[in-house]
Amino acid sequence: MLGIAISAVLVMGLVLPTHAQTEKSDLYIGLLLDFGAEATDDDGELSLLQEEIHKVLGVNTSVHFLPEHMRFSAHHEDYLSLANDPAVDLIIAAGPASAAMLAAQGALPKPTIAVGILDVELQQMPLVEPGVSGVRNFTYVLSTHSIQKDLAAFHRIHPFAHLAVIISETLKGKLDFEDFFERLAAPYGTQVELVFWGKEAPLPELSGAVDAVYLAVVFERSPEEVALLSEALAERKLPSFAMSRSYVDAGIMACIGDESGRDQIFRKLALIVEGVALGEELAAMPVRHNLDEQWVLNAATIRRIGFDLSFEALFSARFLKADEPISDRRLSLQEIIAEGLQSNLDLRIEKRSVDLASQDMRRAKSSLLPTVETSTTLLQIDPDIAERAFGQQPERTGAGTGTVQQVLFSEQAFANVKIQQYLAEAVRHRTDLVALDVVLNLATAYFNILLVKTGARIQDENLEVSRRNLKIARTRNAVGYAGVADVFRWESEVARATQASIEAFNNLYLAKVQLNRLLNRTDIGEEFEVEDAQLSDELFGRFDPARIGPLIDRAGDVEILTDFLVAEALQNMPSLKQLAANMKAAERQQQMNRRLYYLPTVALRGQADYTFWRAGKGMPPASSDPVNSTWNLALHFTYPLFQGNQRKIAIDQTAIQQQQLRLQEESLRQQLSQAVQVRMTNLVSRRTNIHFAGIAAASAQKNFELVQDAYQKGQLAITQLVDAQRAALSARQAEAGAVYEYLVSYLQLENSIGGYTMFMTSEEQEAFVGRLTAFFAKRKNAP
Repeated sequence: MLGIAISAVLVMGLVLPTHAQTEKSDLYIGLLLDFGAEATDDDGELSLLQEEIHKVLGVNTSVHFLPEHMRFSAHHEDYLSLANDPAVDLIIAAGPASAAMLAAQGALPKPTIAVGILDVELQQMPLVEPGVSGVRNFTYVLSTHSIQKDLAAFHRIHPFAHLAVIISETLKGKLDFEDFFERLAAPYGTQVELVFWGKEAPLPELSGAVDAVYLAVVFERSPEEVALLSEALAERKLPSFAMSRSYVDAGIMACIGDESGRDQIFRKLALIVEGVALGEELAAMPVRHNLDEQWVLNAATIRRIGFDLSFEALFSARFLKADEPISDRRLSLQEIIAEGLQSNLDLRIEKRSVDLASQDMRRAKSSLLPTVETSTTLLQIDPDIAERAFGQQPERTGAGTGTVQQVLFSEQAFANVKIQQYLAEAVRHRTDLVALDVVLNLATAYFNILLVKTGARIQDENLEVSRRNLKIARTRNAVGYAGVADVFRWESEVARATQASIEAFNNLYLAKVQLNRLLNRTDIGEEFEVEDAQLSDELFGRFDPARIGPLIDRAGDVEILTDFLVAEALQNMPSLKQLAANMKAAERQQQMNRRLYYLPTVALRGQADYTFWRAGKGMPPASSDPVNSTWNLALHFTYPLFQGNQRKIAIDQTAIQQQQLRLQEESLRQQLSQAVQVRMTNLVSRRTNIHFAGIAAASAQKNFELVQDAYQKGQLAITQLVDAQRAALSARQAEAGAVYEYLVSYLQLENSIGGYTMFMTSEEQEAFVGRLTAFFAKRKNAP
């Protein structure tokens, strides 16, 4: 944990230096640390510091951090025990309390460097012009990164009203934190709640009024403890800010820092050691150290608490945990296609057309069924007429009639049934065609998400490279290797890369919106993750087996394969089947038109009448027996002799339609053949691109690294580095897209032949390969 504590101290502006006497080959450094001995289980940071000092001083000097030269308190007596030890050459005091204690001592007996400067006034650090301590044997590192800047940045993205500031309990009473933070918070009208985190407490206690948390000086805490705190803050939806990048790694929401800050400070310390070795006095060494400042945000924490970022932070930040899933909804290609075939609106609309066609067919068949009608008539006639009818027509009567009619033969009715069957078949084939396109659109949207996601990651990495190159340019400018024009150029490149990164992430969002629309999701902005796809995946192994893949590596085989797939397309494409069904319907229509010249319509009709009521004048005599019921049966033959030349016109019109359909068929066959050939050519090109794009990307990256190194050494101009970086970016994007473009091209080829092998049963796949093998054998054995 010592390394973690030192790392946190460094990024706050708390650093570690060394000093040696030139006549010694061994350098022994004493450590005075604010935190306890339990924090000494990790010496990784000290090893890095040792390595950096070795780089500066050379291999003839060994640097040692011995356990007996470590003190874990901020007491003056512990410092003196190190200062009076003749084996100790240089003392590093790490921590706010230790730094403040040393600042109050005046001239020191042994070269001493303090790190952990929170605020010059808070710790009463000596500072005189031109930015040095002015105290013999004493210097410190004052970072441009400060708590004041942290609070200002935090307040810009989250105007807090009640800020909890968490500080290690070991520092309680050693510095006037209350006055310090109240002074910093005054411009914001914010109430500050100081929370001292004790060693034994798993979590600090926060009041219910807290609406933001600032993790200040807790560098003795382990990543696991900070992660536990981050979890608790996320549960309360509290935005959090920290002084150190390491805390953001552990789950705190944000900080302003840079992962290279530690390395920069280690280099400064090594240079201080070198200066002392050359006889320079610590009192005259500059204390200020400029650190690059950048927003660092934990994307997982931001998503979890639902924090709404400002554009300032969003567009300039470096995101940690950005690759963690942002949604439990995770989709594979198979799941996307299965869901799309059930829910896609275009396909559902077409399925409704199938239902409508089925109803049209039912309507056509219903004309061949009998019709049955009943009616009732209540009749009132003139009484005078009724009297003169001699009982045959009473004044008032009630009668019922029943009629049954059955078509025995009707060319129009029979033809309509068959025509509607053909038209329903055409609609089903059209639905199959739409389903083919829906699958392709879904797969294309899926691969587009993968491509855009990879592109966004590449653009983000390119932005980081541009930022590093900007640092190099600033360093070169500071030492006189390059002019300020290089700095301006790289600032422009960083802005350009930032724009490209923002656009890439926007494109990722839009790509997901497109897939959600194809899946008919109610919320088209709903977040989800997609599983990556590789050529080695089982799914793609099914439709690009070793039996087919190698065939597109040889020109002669490509020609035969193309001819085979054209034949498959002409056999399987739903568009051709749809056209064939329409042609059958037109043929049956023409057959009907001709038959109407000589075929009649025959129908059988039966009727029964029953008089159930008589009243009024003209009633038949009581002795008579009037007939109450009658019936009749008739066979009707209908033959139109002349219909205004309608039958001849219908024949001519249908003949034109048949000619039009035949021309459409010829055109469609040409289009299908062309589509197969074009997509086969694209597939061959994409397959080749996979190999060469990888070579190009690797070579471009190596070239960029060489050019970057040469530029850093002042051997090349900035334009060559910019060109090399852009070439590497372009090559990486091409490499990333090569596999996805190949898989999309394969699906496009399968779309053009009317089916996807991924949906075939094993028997259907074997039959497909059998036809392919037989086709190749026939072509290759042909004379």
